[in-house]
Amino acid sequence: MDEETAQFIPDYICENCKDAITNGDQIIQSGLYYCQDCFDNLFSICPRCDRIVLQDSMEEVEGDDYCQRCYNHHSYICDCCSVRYMESHDSWGNMCSSCAEDHFICEGCGGTCHNDESNEDGYCENCANGHQIHRYHQGSKQGLCFHPNNYSSDTLYLGVELETDHYRLKHNDTRDEASEEFAEIQDDERLFWLEEDSSLDNGIEIISQPCTLEYHLTKFPWKEITDIARSNGAKSHQAQTCGLHIHFPIAFLAGPRQHNQVISLIYIFERFWEQLTVFSRRTQEQLSHNSKKYNNDLANKSARDKVYELSNSSRYDRYQAVNLQTHKSTIEIRLFRGTLKLSTLYAALELVDFLARFIKVHPTSYIKDMTWANLINRIPSTYHYLHQYLIDRGLTDSKWGNITSTETEVEAITQYDDDEESNDDQFDAESISPITLFEPTFAFTYPAQPEPTDQ
Repeated sequence: MDEETAQFIPDYICENCKDAITNGDQIIQSGLYYCQDCFDNLFSICPRCDRIVLQDSMEEVEGDDYCQRCYNHHSYICDCCSVRYMESHDSWGNMCSSCAEDHFICEGCGGTCHNDESNEDGYCENCANGHQIHRYHQGSKQGLCFHPNNYSSDTLYLGVELETDHYRLKHNDTRDEASEEFAEIQDDERLFWLEEDSSLDNGIEIISQPCTLEYHLTKFPWKEITDIARSNGAKSHQAQTCGLHIHFPIAFLAGPRQHNQVISLIYIFERFWEQLTVFSRRTQEQLSHNSKKYNNDLANKSARDKVYELSNSSRYDRYQAVNLQTHKSTIEIRLFRGTLKLSTLYAALELVDFLARFIKVHPTSYIKDMTWANLINRIPSTYHYLHQYLIDRGLTDSKWGNITSTETEVEAITQYDDDEESNDDQFDAESISPITLFEPTFAFTYPAQPEPTDQ
């Protein structure tokens, strides 16, 4: 072929329009040549797999065209609106992303439910009736309910967090079986609620609404709660994972001396740490992880600055015996080991009630000069459980008056068998004669029958 003839032969022919294509302008698809216009009109890129396919073979889903393979394997018919949709991170449960926004998957049964059916804990209405355990720090669906309900900042309310663990597995999740029994003894979480806690193996944290000491001792269903926990195999003291935390509102200490009163409380815990360790029933290892001393006198700082640092400094955390960081509206006493024994629980409540009232009426200078004997001699006679518990734990012995035990002694005392705490006979409150500086305005009769050993 001569040069004159060759110049009229095109480099390529478009498979679709048959027009000539200059070398470099051709587009190859499936081994065939296409011009730019024909390629754009005939082919598209699948937005899911990025394959180039004929437009005539594509299927439209949610406004976009997809290849047959993606259409067949990755698109579905929505169970809710019957519109076809492509799977994505926003679609689940055989439901398009638009409908998924209005639905949730029940944590209990795994079913797909409309948001109107949610109990705000991720359970459908049916499962919520049998599952009363909230997620950690989810809180009561009722909000705070004070008992008695005539709230006043001058009233000392106590909130309890009692951890229970090692629920015995029976037919299914025994925690849920126990939660159903707990739900039967109260009206819609107006007295307490249940929460999960990652520090527990198979446990429930029982959290009370704020109640006065009188209400806790005479009206709150602590006996029913501890009985239900025991009947479902739960432990608290023996579980090694459980604590008993008691809150009281910082508003109770309101006034110009509030910061001094908070420092006085911390000072009592630091000064009488050995005695309070015995009271707590915790081991040194448990204390070092969950209920620590501050070990800082914060010298040359005002009470206000001391409280601010203890409440906000990264040097401290919520795992202090006196926790000021987690709940800014309350002071949390984390000292105590968990218990299912009523008299032990009540003694801890009475101790916190006594200390809160004590620091409110005594200046820090007075507290700094006290001995342990001075402190316990000022416990009013109406704190029956507290008096008996101090006797049972040997904390009224003369050795605690002005001396400090060693860490080894404390470890030995706190590592006791539960049988040591099983003596729960009646005692004669009249034989106790403390110096009474204030009296709670209620009377209480000590139970006549001994209760089970702590568990």
